[in-house]
Parts: sequence; structure tokens; C-alpha cells
Amino acid sequence: MTTATAWLGKPRGKLPTIDDLVVRYLAAFGPASAADVQTWSGLTRLGEVLERMKLLQLKSEGGSVQPDQVYFSPKLPTGIGGAVKLGDVVYGTASEVLVCFEFKNGDIKWQDHALGAASLCYADGRLYLHGENGQVALVEPSSAGYHEKGRFTPPDRPKRINDMEKAWAYPVVVDGKLFLRDQSVLWCYDVTAGH
Repeated sequence: MTTATAWLGKPRGKLPTIDDLVVRYLAAFGPASAADVQTWSGLTRLGEVLERMKLLQLKSEGGSVQPDQVYFSPKLPTGIGGAVKLGDVVYGTASEVLVCFEFKNGDIKWQDHALGAASLCYADGRLYLHGENGQVALVEPSSAGYHEKGRFTPPDRPKRINDMEKAWAYPVVVDGKLFLRDQSVLWCYDVTAGH
């Protein structure tokens, strides 16, 4: 056994706060709910920590980087499915809703239950949503409201052993082909115009 100081050859320095640990998680894995961070860290009562998290603008001052709060809202996307910025608005899922909000100030333009929690991507003027329930939706991006153009459930989905198994893979569109993965099953759909 040895001390951290002896092992490092210098004093350890300031211990990270819980907020520091959560920021480290978010930097590595992206937007997350309190439950996501709790599973990773083993820490509890993280809702309070995430409440303190805000959209920050980082500014370089005197050789160091200082955060400057732009805005905060607990209703903004924090799900595993990421977010897509198109022009002045951002689309993403927060808990069980798809949210559209203004990037400059965080004001929510609309929210809709859509597919519930979902991952999403943008391609060819459309949002592709892959719900953790396995459903897929095609959505016209609009700050005026939710405009679903179609929805389907891929065939022959994998069997679920427990409730924690969900379709969390992001949809991907390449050369007019939509790729969807759910565990060990991969589907490919032609999404070019006229098909």
C-alpha cells in the first residue's frame, strides 16, 4: 500500500466535486439523465446536481477556460438519443417526448410524445427517429410543430430478456439507405425519393 502522493510523486491536488464527476461523464458520453449518471458512477441524489447543469459557453481567459452560463432548463433533451441542431432550433428527446427548442435561449417551441424516448439523426431534409420501443418515425423538421410523415416497426425484432433491453442504436442514413440496428439485428431500407 502507498499514498497517492507517494505514487504520483507530488501532492494529489484538489479532489473533484460531484459536479466535476458529472461534467466528466457528460463530456465522455453526452446528454444523460440522473439515472444514466447514477448507473455509471454509483452515486445517488444526482437530480440535484443535474439541476445545476446549464448550457455553458466556454471562454479562454488568461490561459484558463472559464464557463459562462447561457441558459438552463430541466425540460431540454437529456435522453440517450442525442440532439440535432438545424438552423436556430434543436431537436432531441427528453424522457418520453421529442422536444424542439431555440438554441439561442433554450425556449421550448413544442414537445410531442412521438415515439417516446428515441435516438435520432437528420438526413435529406428529414429527421429519422428510432424509438427505444423499436418503432421508427420519419418527421419533417419544423419549429411550428410535430409533423410525422410516417411510422413503422421493423419485422423480426429480437426477443427481449428483460425490460432494460431497448433499441438504443442511432439510425444512420448513407447514400439513400436507412440503417437501423436493434441488438444483433440490422435492417437496411431504401429511403431515396420515389421508393
